[in-house]
Amino acid sequence: MRTLRHIIPGSKAGRRRPAGFTLLELMMVVAIIGLVMAMGIPAMLSVSHEAPLRRAVNDVMELCKNARAQAILHNEIATITFHKSTREITSSVSKDAAQPSTRMGVQPVTSVKLDDTVDLDFSLSDVATDDVSMNFYPNGTSDELEIVLACNGEIRDIKLEPTTALPYVQSIK
Repeated sequence: MRTLRHIIPGSKAGRRRPAGFTLLELMMVVAIIGLVMAMGIPAMLSVSHEAPLRRAVNDVMELCKNARAQAILHNEIATITFHKSTREITSSVSKDAAQPSTRMGVQPVTSVKLDDTVDLDFSLSDVATDDVSMNFYPNGTSDELEIVLACNGEIRDIKLEPTTALPYVQSIK
C-alpha cells in the first residue's frame, strides 16, 4: 500500500519538522535573560556599596572576639588600639595558627586597615585623642567602649558588654 506522500510529489504530509529552535524562540529566551539580569543589577550595586562597612564591622567583631579568647586562654591582658586618623585597628594578640577565623575562607585578623569610605568614631565623650586602647582581661571582662562605623549613610554601632567582653552590633541608619 502506498502512502499519500508517495502519491503526491512535493507533499508535506509525513515529513518531520527539523530539530532545533526558531529564531523567534531564541530571541524570546535572550530577552527574558536580559530582563532578569536588569532586575538584579540594583541588588548587586547595593551589596557592593555596603561591602566596605560590612567588612569593617566583621573585622572589628573578629578582633574583639580573638582578643577576648587570647586573654582568657593565655591568662594575660590583650589590647586593641583604634587609630582614628589612620583608620587602623591593631591588636596585641599574635597570630595563632590554631585559632581559626570566625569567617569562612578568611585568615584570622590581628590588624585592620579600614577602607577610605569608612569613618571610625567613638561615642564616649571623654575620648579626645586619636588613639584609643581597650583591654581584654583574663577573667573574661573588658573595658567599656562604643565604636561607631559609618559608610555611605549607613551607621553601625558596636558595643562591648564590659562584664562579658562580647561585642554586639546595632544598626542605627
